[in-house]
Amino acid sequence: MDRKVVKKKYDIVYLWANPLVREFNNTLHPITHLNVTDEKKCFRIALEESQKKLKYKIDSATSDSLSHIALTGCKVLHFTGHGAKGGLYFEAENGLAHFIAPKFLKDLIMGGKDECKIQLVFVAACNSINVGKAFVNAGIPHVVASTEEIEDTCTKKFMQHFYLALLSSRTVSEAFKHAVNLVRAMPDPADHVKSTDEAAKFILLPPRGDHDKRIFQQTSEGNLTDMSPKLNGRINQTHRELTSRGSYQYKLMNVLNRRNNNNYKVVNIHGPKGIGKTVLAENIASYFYERSSFTDGVYFIDFAEEFDAVELKTDQLAKYAAEAMGIKDITGFKGLSGYLGEKEILLVFDGIGDQHEYKLGKLVKNLTRRGNTKILVTSRRRLLLADSKKRKNNVDSKLVTLPDGWCDSRVPYLKDKYISQLLTIWTSSTICNEVKVPGVDLNCLSGRQVLKAIWQSLAKYPLVKKLIQGIPGRCRLAAHIYKRTGCISKTYDRLKEHIDLEERPKIVRITEENKKEERENFLNEFKHQSNISLKAFKARVNSHFKELFRTKRAFSERDLNAFVAKLNNGSSTELKVRAFKSWWEDIYWPIVRTLQYVLRYWEENIIKGISFDRYHAADLLQGKSSGTFVLRLSGSQISKIVVVLKTENEIRNCLITCTSDGHFSLDDREDKKNIEYDSLGNLVMSESSLKFLYPDKLKRLNFNETSS
Repeated sequence: MDRKVVKKKYDIVYLWANPLVREFNNTLHPITHLNVTDEKKCFRIALEESQKKLKYKIDSATSDSLSHIALTGCKVLHFTGHGAKGGLYFEAENGLAHFIAPKFLKDLIMGGKDECKIQLVFVAACNSINVGKAFVNAGIPHVVASTEEIEDTCTKKFMQHFYLALLSSRTVSEAFKHAVNLVRAMPDPADHVKSTDEAAKFILLPPRGDHDKRIFQQTSEGNLTDMSPKLNGRINQTHRELTSRGSYQYKLMNVLNRRNNNNYKVVNIHGPKGIGKTVLAENIASYFYERSSFTDGVYFIDFAEEFDAVELKTDQLAKYAAEAMGIKDITGFKGLSGYLGEKEILLVFDGIGDQHEYKLGKLVKNLTRRGNTKILVTSRRRLLLADSKKRKNNVDSKLVTLPDGWCDSRVPYLKDKYISQLLTIWTSSTICNEVKVPGVDLNCLSGRQVLKAIWQSLAKYPLVKKLIQGIPGRCRLAAHIYKRTGCISKTYDRLKEHIDLEERPKIVRITEENKKEERENFLNEFKHQSNISLKAFKARVNSHFKELFRTKRAFSERDLNAFVAKLNNGSSTELKVRAFKSWWEDIYWPIVRTLQYVLRYWEENIIKGISFDRYHAADLLQGKSSGTFVLRLSGSQISKIVVVLKTENEIRNCLITCTSDGHFSLDDREDKKNIEYDSLGNLVMSESSLKFLYPDKLKRLNFNETSS
């Protein structure tokens, strides 16, 4: 936001910096999130309790805002953020840290003059003594800093009571001593952290300076005047830190930021339940909101409770979104689109049910046809549009830019070390009591070494490797169960039971016994028709397949034509009901049976789509690393599976036979032997040409994605 020069001098200015990442050697490194919200509350409480007539400002700390304050002038300047021995971390665009050395801080604070009129600077950052000395060298008579890292609770209490004493006409020295004494008298904030030790880390500079100045002695009683940048919008003002996601969030925000000269209006982040989509969306909305990055506001709209299981139209979604934004008399997406007009607004849509994703995609497309509105959407699957055939497939977790101004990204899974860290945090470190690392005393290790040792020990349990799978939501559930049971083995059993009930696809099993009944159910709507439209029949095939496997997409139109062509030899546009039974027995049932046997091993992987097309499968593997594979069905040999494998030099097609009793065998073996395996997984792990495809060593199993 463009800043206008304010002629009136501020009494107190509170600058805060909370960047997401810092760049080092062209690599982004996450930065620990600070609880600035609580500290700002303490700051406001101190100002309100003083009952003084003050002009104050709370703003993000950038080189621009510091220069603005130096030119405008203020009595007291407060900085909260990360510090290092060589300077302070301010904010740049989109959460990138901007390191400013003491020399440049001094130049900025001088504002081009020979002397600085700021009377006091409070640097609430770790290891800020060197920065404090730079402010002293700039001519500031009173500087509060710290010699080491200080526990957050102590910092907040010190700051609140220091300012309250200062505004109560105490001298700087008296206010400092009062705040130090308060911290000394506090209960110890954490294990191995003594309040007396924390109090000793605060320092008043210069050490031999005259600090008997009463800065606010002449300030009369009255009302506060808040001159902070105006915050527009409605969001959930709660930041939930998700370990290691700072770099990913920074990349998403780079796409969304209105200042960047790009044509991207929509970002769709998708992933399984519990992966952290809502947390990411809330944090991005909060970041832009607190910094007034969008002139006309940031709005977070949660559809989760309102439209979880009801049928709705696009206009109903638009009406609900308008009400969540505080806009009245909007009845449809045309009215909402007209209201947005040329406004600079960020909309965040979260929590939409799987069954409504297409409707939401349609709404988003209409809202971004014109104007400067940008939209962030979360969904479990990639958001579908009417023109989805034109969109590119994305099977990795990197951002993919789309030609129509859309950008979609699959949220990455957390690495093992971060899951270990979350488990330790969420169980309040009690898990350390049960985990025993042979020959290692955890009390003698550093924090990072403890996490590594705990993870190595926990990795022996199926709980971590097979159930959590890098999903933070499952990690939190595991921690909750562990805190209740106090036993890792019981935690595994209960977590497995929960995932069996909630997470895995609920697949309808067809057996030899109920096959006839299922066939009759399929033909229910055609019973009284002697001739059946091929179009209606193909629609029923896809509908039935989706019901069986709980998938949103089944056969493509091209595959369906080839698939159904065997009915009446494809010579008629109408088919006889009597021809259906042989088609079911010879074609459809073997395919269903084969896929059920496949899912018996890979039952946590939901089918995304089915294809017979070998060229489409080859297209999916273009640009992928060696060892990546997809499964498809053989177009010429019904019920057989083809593993389409990307090697260093070529794309190979390996044919696998599935027998009627659920056994699998690899065709075209070099030794011509016919070896049967009881599951597709055992075949993959045992055959030398396929064993490196085992999902635990690769990414995941992907069926072909096709447009239906």
